Amino acid sequence: MGLPVVIKKNISIDSKIISENNIGYVLDSTTKNEYLNAVKKIDELIKVKELKKRIRKIAVHERNFNDSRKIYESIYK
Repeated sequence: MGLPVVIKKNISIDSKIISENNIGYVLDSTTKNEYLNAVKKIDELIKVKELKKRIRKIAVHERNFNDSRKIYESIYK
């Protein structure tokens, strides 16, 4: 964990989390130009000091395994 990501817009709340926290790039479309924009953004982000720690902290907060377990247990009971 700790790497910036590229994701299409409107993917659950993940697109919002990534955009608001500047931890990746959210594609508006799947065009060549948009992919080039994503590459440029990721290239900028990987140069940011402490980015891995920030991404990890956000991932742990947003995707806590215990919270997910509780949700799945409530669905599949």
